[in-house]
Amino acid sequence: MTPTAVPRAEDKGLPRPALFLLALCQFLCPLVFFTDLTRNPYFTQITLMNFFLLGVLALWAWKGRGGVRAAPADLPFVCWAGVCALSLLAAFLHNSPFFRPSIMSEGVKNLLFLLVNCGGAYFIGRLMRFEDKPFDKPVAVPYLFVLWGLLWALYPDLRASASSDGILNKIFDPYGTILWLSALVVLYLSARSAALGDYLLLAFAAVAVSAGYGILQFFGVEWIWPRQLNPYGSRSVATFGNPNFLSSYLVMLLPVALVYYLRQEKFFRRLFYGFLVLLFSASMLCSLTRSSWLGAGVALCCLALMPQARALVLRSRKAALALAVPILLLTFLWPSSSVGDYHPTVSQRVSELRVMKTSPFSWDSGVYGPWHQRLLIWSASSRMGFEAPLLGRGYGLLELFYPFYQGPYLTAYKGARPLRTHANNAHNELVEAFSQTGLLGLGFFLWVLVAIFAAAWKFSCAGSPDDDRRLLAGVLTAGLLGMLADNMLNVSLHFAVPAFLFWWVAGAVSSVSTESSARLKTYYPGKTAAAVMSVVFIAGCLFWCAQWMREMRYFRGFKLTRGSDQSAAIKELEKSAFWGREVNSAYERAIAYLKSGDNAKAAASYRDAMNANAGYDELYHNLGVVLAKNPAAADEAIAALETAEWINPLNKTTHIILSELYLRNEPRYLEKARQHMARALEIFPGELGFINKQAYLQARSGNYKQAAEEFRKGVELNPYDATLYNNYRRALADAKVAPDQFVSYVNRVRAAADMLSSDGKSARTAEAVLNLAREFPQDAHVCILKARLRYVQGRYKDAYAIMSELRAREPENLNALFAMSTVCEALHDAACVRDSMQAVVALDPTNEVALSRLRSLPR
Repeated sequence: MTPTAVPRAEDKGLPRPALFLLALCQFLCPLVFFTDLTRNPYFTQITLMNFFLLGVLALWAWKGRGGVRAAPADLPFVCWAGVCALSLLAAFLHNSPFFRPSIMSEGVKNLLFLLVNCGGAYFIGRLMRFEDKPFDKPVAVPYLFVLWGLLWALYPDLRASASSDGILNKIFDPYGTILWLSALVVLYLSARSAALGDYLLLAFAAVAVSAGYGILQFFGVEWIWPRQLNPYGSRSVATFGNPNFLSSYLVMLLPVALVYYLRQEKFFRRLFYGFLVLLFSASMLCSLTRSSWLGAGVALCCLALMPQARALVLRSRKAALALAVPILLLTFLWPSSSVGDYHPTVSQRVSELRVMKTSPFSWDSGVYGPWHQRLLIWSASSRMGFEAPLLGRGYGLLELFYPFYQGPYLTAYKGARPLRTHANNAHNELVEAFSQTGLLGLGFFLWVLVAIFAAAWKFSCAGSPDDDRRLLAGVLTAGLLGMLADNMLNVSLHFAVPAFLFWWVAGAVSSVSTESSARLKTYYPGKTAAAVMSVVFIAGCLFWCAQWMREMRYFRGFKLTRGSDQSAAIKELEKSAFWGREVNSAYERAIAYLKSGDNAKAAASYRDAMNANAGYDELYHNLGVVLAKNPAAADEAIAALETAEWINPLNKTTHIILSELYLRNEPRYLEKARQHMARALEIFPGELGFINKQAYLQARSGNYKQAAEEFRKGVELNPYDATLYNNYRRALADAKVAPDQFVSYVNRVRAAADMLSSDGKSARTAEAVLNLAREFPQDAHVCILKARLRYVQGRYKDAYAIMSELRAREPENLNALFAMSTVCEALHDAACVRDSMQAVVALDPTNEVALSRLRSLPR
């Protein structure tokens, strides 16, 4: 590009096809999704978004009628992108060769997102033109699209059932196709200029359709999905795939719609925008996304700081009051949903936060999942940044490396264990930037934001209070600040549709803030830029076509692996691999190979999945399980399982298989086996198998006295385990220690249990149990025996009283919880049974007995 003279404002624009593609970004991408095409039903909208953005950039480079004037945020953005690329290169060079394929796969994917979905949207926003009267634009197009959205109510009755499993049958439903074609015609006819207001109206129309659909889902009305789905409880996903993404979109547009409402003079136009504000507010309440409620509050507070906005509210006080009252009523009286297992009201959603008032920054007590899980993510992610403070662990690599940093927290903090997650992002933009790009990347990211907001705020607060252009720039900036506040607890800035709107608006407000500066140069695209963008466009389209084909084939294979035809599943998953490497596709292919009995190909597929993303403990666990079947691959199996244990120390099966492999190869791994059992017992202190192995390893080392102490711990937990008891007696003999009173106590408890099983109603049995109860009134095993005696005698209420007292004294005693559930069944108290089994699952999430009993209980 070469600098030239500043162009006239009317010269600034995009060619007609580019305007149409931009209209598709604003309207089509937030709304299009397919329910049976890809496992992520929104992958198609992500693919289309990239097509359209690259197309707009290429068309501007070839046919753009105007240049782009430099803005204060341009240099910071370029520097920030450069630092992100540098951090990724540093990560590639400084990590072991094992991680390099994953670094390339994950890092390049996320770098492309930054350059196209963020940088491309920002640049296109810079090409937008602010009209002198943006609030006076005709609203015929939004009217039409709201009506268009209502026509989807007929879709459940008019859609055709697919005659085959082909792609066209899944994409082109006759009625849906007619609706979309009509929408495309209207979009093309309305896309005539680069006026910012036209595209804001399209965004209003799109999010109005999505918001209305989300409200219907909240109340159990489903138009598009073949059945009612609730992956987030009662929190409706609408067309965005996640309630957090729709709510973030609304954070940016709600204050804009509010200003449009206040700025109208005509009754029906004001009524329309008032309807939009209420619709957006109701949909945000349906999302139950508290971070977005916070973001909306920040946006409105920023709006209140603007002189023009305050003057507008004063001029339109009656209109403001007419809207404030229903919004307040919506907020305080909004009902709960009947969909899903989790359906709080708005007030209940807020009051949940009281749980963490005692310890908001620790996992010791008062743990509240949504908050403390973020605390876990922030803690582990920050450690990534502190290990490489200058450039971080590499841009786009948080998902790859985060699991390796989370594992030690799960081992050290019991309260954090139920919060384990595979974090895609840090849920905080500052932590996100620091963890991946270090202090350098964080500094440049903040520079970008400060440059955008400072220039836009300066422009919006200067000049006449009646300047609509400055008012619009200010309210858009307030929406951006609200989005950032939302993303201090959210992740929506890292997903295609909300990220596009954020950076497109950021580019637009950056552009308008430069118009009064004659010092800034304007750059026009040259032939070289046009040629480069053409190549980038073609390469990008080919890349995303391949991504889409890979996802489509993967989902077909995914469904087939759940059936009996594994050969067909393998065929589809191998076709998916042809279009590109992806961790879920490779993982599913390995499962299909395992089901068909081909362990060698399964192991190769697990390794291929690691090359795509080596941050999943399931890959190492399953690879270890496959390799454990081959004695010659024992060392590789152990290495894989050790990695799985580091990432996820909560997987009991990993510990069991790893300990067995250690013992199978005992001479070389004896010390590792002892250390491993010590770690396993930190996580599962009551696991008798681990206690038995720990004691066995002590005995193998000649520490018979220590072995006896370890066996005794197991017998104390379960005196009825014959293996543990016999091993304990043998260890005492090997240590030359005479049996003590504990052995006598165990013998009596075991004898009483045998008597209850064989002759529970006899006086002799009752005497034995009650004698124990008098001697050991606080002993848990004796209390359970006494409750069993009352149970056998039919005195269920007495048994319940005994178990209630024991549970209050020892709430984490699994034996007591199971005994309590048995007594509750006799009393026909299903709620008590459920409560007991849920307590077991909270302590031992993999306890199949408790899980099975929970599944069998009536709902």
